[in-house]
Amino acid sequence: MFPKTFLVISFLCLCLFICGIFVIFTNLEENMCKMTYMYEYPQYVRINFEENRMFPKYSLYGYAEGHLTEFARNMNWQGAPVLFIPGNSGSYKQVRSLASVAIRKGLDNNWAHHLDYFTVDLNEEFSALFGGVLEEQTKFVGQCIKEILNLYSRLPNKPRSITIIGHSMGGTIAYALLRNTEVAPLIGTIIALSAPLDKPVVNLDVYINAFYRSINDKFSESRKIRIIGNNTNTCCSGKLHKEEPRNPSPKGFDDKLLISIGGGSRDIIVHSGQSDSIYSDIHAMSTSIPRVWLTTDHLCAVWCLQSVLVINRFLFNTIKTVKGRNAYGKGHQFVDEKEEKLSTAIHHLRKVKIDKRSMEVTLISENKLGNWIEDSRRVFSHQFRNGINETRFQMIRLIDSPQYQILNIEAINFSDKDWVFGCAALDVLENMRYCAKATSLPEFYEILPSQKHKRVHVRINLKKLKIKYPQWTHVVIAIWPTKHPVQMNIDIHGKGDREIQTLIQKWYSYNTQTIIEDTVLGSSYYKISIMGLEESHQAIELILQAKSCANPTYNSLVKVCVPWTEGFDRYHYVTETSHNSLFLYVPKSKPHGYNTTINPVTVFLYLDPNCRYKINIRNSINMTMARIVQQYSHWLLAHLTAILFLSLKYQISLTPKLEPFKCGSLRSALIKSTPFFIISASRVFLKVILWSKQLPDPDPYDQSILISVIIHGSGVALLYILVSVSWICICFLGDLIHKILLKIIKFPIPSVASLIIASFDKFPLTAIVILLSIATASCGALSLILTCFIYFGLITKMYEGYLEEFIFKTAKEIAEKLYGHWKRQQNMRAESRTNLNNSTDERSIEGPSQETLANFSNSQFSNATQSSPDNDQVMSDTVKDNIDNVVGNVNARNANEDSEFDKLLGDSLRQQMKEEEKRNKEEEILRVEYNAIPQGLSNINFHLCLFCILLLLTLINLPTAITWARNYSFEKVLINDPSYIPAIIVIISLAPLWQLSTPRSIHGYRTVSCILYVAAIICILYCQDSVYRLNGVICGIFAIISIQQTFSTRIQDGLRETINTADRIYLDRVKNFLGGNI
Repeated sequence: MFPKTFLVISFLCLCLFICGIFVIFTNLEENMCKMTYMYEYPQYVRINFEENRMFPKYSLYGYAEGHLTEFARNMNWQGAPVLFIPGNSGSYKQVRSLASVAIRKGLDNNWAHHLDYFTVDLNEEFSALFGGVLEEQTKFVGQCIKEILNLYSRLPNKPRSITIIGHSMGGTIAYALLRNTEVAPLIGTIIALSAPLDKPVVNLDVYINAFYRSINDKFSESRKIRIIGNNTNTCCSGKLHKEEPRNPSPKGFDDKLLISIGGGSRDIIVHSGQSDSIYSDIHAMSTSIPRVWLTTDHLCAVWCLQSVLVINRFLFNTIKTVKGRNAYGKGHQFVDEKEEKLSTAIHHLRKVKIDKRSMEVTLISENKLGNWIEDSRRVFSHQFRNGINETRFQMIRLIDSPQYQILNIEAINFSDKDWVFGCAALDVLENMRYCAKATSLPEFYEILPSQKHKRVHVRINLKKLKIKYPQWTHVVIAIWPTKHPVQMNIDIHGKGDREIQTLIQKWYSYNTQTIIEDTVLGSSYYKISIMGLEESHQAIELILQAKSCANPTYNSLVKVCVPWTEGFDRYHYVTETSHNSLFLYVPKSKPHGYNTTINPVTVFLYLDPNCRYKINIRNSINMTMARIVQQYSHWLLAHLTAILFLSLKYQISLTPKLEPFKCGSLRSALIKSTPFFIISASRVFLKVILWSKQLPDPDPYDQSILISVIIHGSGVALLYILVSVSWICICFLGDLIHKILLKIIKFPIPSVASLIIASFDKFPLTAIVILLSIATASCGALSLILTCFIYFGLITKMYEGYLEEFIFKTAKEIAEKLYGHWKRQQNMRAESRTNLNNSTDERSIEGPSQETLANFSNSQFSNATQSSPDNDQVMSDTVKDNIDNVVGNVNARNANEDSEFDKLLGDSLRQQMKEEEKRNKEEEILRVEYNAIPQGLSNINFHLCLFCILLLLTLINLPTAITWARNYSFEKVLINDPSYIPAIIVIISLAPLWQLSTPRSIHGYRTVSCILYVAAIICILYCQDSVYRLNGVICGIFAIISIQQTFSTRIQDGLRETINTADRIYLDRVKNFLGGNI
């Protein structure tokens, strides 16, 4: 029952996993990015320098368009230098969007200040998957920075620093440049676009791990770290604290401005949580950047016009102003002061309030009093479709009442001029009170995204405002004259009236939960606190439904804020044409010890006052699975390896003691090896490791156990399908190869046939030598790929031999039945009649002979000792009866002398009887499966599991082979090859496994089983994130199995007939002690 249940659960997990993949690629937000167009044909001017000879694969280019190309070819650069670094498999031509916009902007300001864009060609290498090129790329970019600044050496105002824009892994390389003490002083600002900064997307090899570790070690010593306190709440304008570095470095490192920008939900390669860094000075998702407010996919981050404009505006604002009429041609420099650049970055990249200070202003002038109107309603709107000719001052009285504590103002299409003021309305003119002077309140402004008009929201606590300014009587809203349509929505309410708290349901509950059945008509603001949304894999669906609207068109906005993150705000539009649900999730799990009860995830609703809404939430299994797949799919490699280890453990543990070894079926082992229990066992071992503090720290393993179950179950189902497909391929290809071999052997040239047969006998060792040579002459991954093909061919050859033997035996049995069955029956009947008559006569005269008695005794002993399930049951029943007799005799004989001892002895014997029955049942189940294994399939089962493990090792090192193939024209042998040592170890380990007739009937399988279980736990604890460690674990298993198959001693045939069980020895001792018969 349990194996079938495990299989059903596994395929259910796989279906959920596939559902998550489907959601990732289909449930994407609409791409609202505008294209960036070049006005002239883009040109990439190659810049040659002496150090480039050491890096023949890479190149440095300068960007130019039209007539500016001649200046670039003459190396006449005069702007502020910006270097673009492409990412994983990225092209240097991706700079054209950023550079083209910068050129247009420079032309618009008549070259008063402009930017010069440079880009590096890194051969479009897969640097995110193969870390052997990262250090080389970093060194080359460092040389390019020096060369770029040398291009400006002739200018009187030559730049002293360069700004770097790195996309994807290019951003990580830019961070790595700061480790170089010669290059770091030349860098002023780094902007990382959709870059995995603190840890890689997939940690596939030791070079990637070493690269990131060196960056983190250097930064932790020399940079301030952004930390999150228990009281941090960025939704309430809280700021993240910064921790001082352990070893403050001299100026030139910590004064660098580091900016990280993420793409959002459309970026399925680098998810939101990976784009941030604890060392960045400012982080912003594209969804939260003013005037962008949309999500970008991984490649779109470099050409999205809205984002490109903001980045260039920031860069132009950080250029020092060159004074004088003859400023042109002198060069441009970036601002050196970090605080000034940081302030500019906050202004452009953060969704903060409008950067203005409160000041006293005069609202009226001569003969221009305007219309001063005071409205006592708490909820109202004013709309001017054709604009307004005269200034209108809307007055909100400051009343000490619980219903007049919070003021929400939504201004649509208002001018940039200050329009919210506080004042004391003491002047009166013709029954109209007004304020001659007032104080502006720009610190309450918040710009909101809008698909149509400019939208600003103001939220003021009137009670606190009255306490701070007791002389004030009104808050005044000024609507200045304009020809454009404007609208103002006022919503005044008591504290907490528009605030709702809700607790999300359990993960297994998917009922729709109504938060608000009907909103207040005219209300424009609601705040919903979501309790329990704490883990990054959780996802719920928010449904904002317009029940009734006064106008056919409406425009509402949803804003999501996660209090323990910075720059991760998201916006969602709800209109008459776009009313899709919003999926709520957090980019990062809450920090350890963070109190989400006080600071929960907050949803702000900016509603259309003309509508009434219904608000529901429910758990979203689709988006939850998408989040799990996006963040934890790389765990699958470690779990697949662990499952195969457990399956191999089960396969080699089926053989009873002292029996010929048989290896069980891999498909059966996948579901009978209790694969899910390894998850619980791993968590137990994790506690032991953390408690001991002697073993290396494992990978972070504080996620929900539900994630591990889904990944593990998906792995079991995938392997089950893989093994089934492999058997189909073996059967099909085996038959094909068999036919080809027959044709070759039947070729009418005897030498060819003999040569083929002789080569197959020596093939394994010959292949090993060739594979080792390939690994040394090219790269280890290539030899691993070839090893997989050869291994599969050997398995098909094994199946061919099994098929021939099976057909031969079947044909023999059929022939015997067809030609000899009837005659043998007649002979046996005649012989049996003769023997029966003779034996009857002899018994009637002499009685049974000694030989007959001896034969009878031997047959009884043989039957008693035969290891079959039926005889085991009979033996168990006999032992049970004998034990009961012994217990009875003991109790009767010693009832008066030592009754307590007799009772203990009887209990002990009964307990042993129960244990023996349990052990017999387990052995019976294993023996049934053992007896069902055909001898010819045992070696195929054994090697098929090793072949699957080898496939996983090859898959892990596949990027290495791709890199070698791409760089073959530059280097024949891959220098930084993380697959070389694993390939050498595995290929050498396969030599005896291929050459010898393995698996053999030898000792040591129990020891190997224990090692496999420990290795499976190591995979779960140490290799989920650090995938590269699987190389060492798999190599170790191959080496251990090879040593065991080569050097372990064979099981002697005579010992198989010996009855040497602990139970029988113990019962014999009891018999001798009691003097009874058992």
